[in-house]
Amino acid sequence: MLIRNRLTIIFTLLATAIQVTLSLLVWYFYSLYRQEEFYSRLEGKARVAGRVLISRRHLHDDFFKNMVRTDLLTIVEEQISIFDQQHKLVFTNRTLKESDYYKEKIPHLPSSDAIFEFRTGHLESILIPYNDQGQRFFIFASGYDRIGFAKLGTLQQILLLANLLGFSLIVLAGWYFSGRVLKPIS
Repeated sequence: MLIRNRLTIIFTLLATAIQVTLSLLVWYFYSLYRQEEFYSRLEGKARVAGRVLISRRHLHDDFFKNMVRTDLLTIVEEQISIFDQQHKLVFTNRTLKESDYYKEKIPHLPSSDAIFEFRTGHLESILIPYNDQGQRFFIFASGYDRIGFAKLGTLQQILLLANLLGFSLIVLAGWYFSGRVLKPIS
């Protein structure tokens, strides 16, 4: 094998490894950011539900359902369930069967005021304790981050195309520079 070809291959492998590693790091940290941002949205939804439904005593009317219909930030497959301190369901915007699954998570809270984040299939969920007038409630909010995953998919496509283009440029640059390095020898 020609020395020029060997130098080109070594340069290409090294530069491509660095480029792919950086791309993987960008994708990984963006996926962490997406998850953190979505859990923050879920927490905000849960706290709003607590303020509106519990503090203002709208647990048993259609106020919240009407509010959700006009909410511009509605989350796909959004579910909000509220349990009292005896773990009895006092509000849900979904079916009772779905809410029973969340009821089982209440004893797993790490501490009295901690927020518990978990994943169930494709849904991401959050459980927060909520205190109002000496009563303790547990609010669940869950949903699917369609927008966040779409952005993550777009980033993945961009990184893939950038890596393919980068690989082509690295091969050309390796060929050019190995020729320049070997020019005085030849």
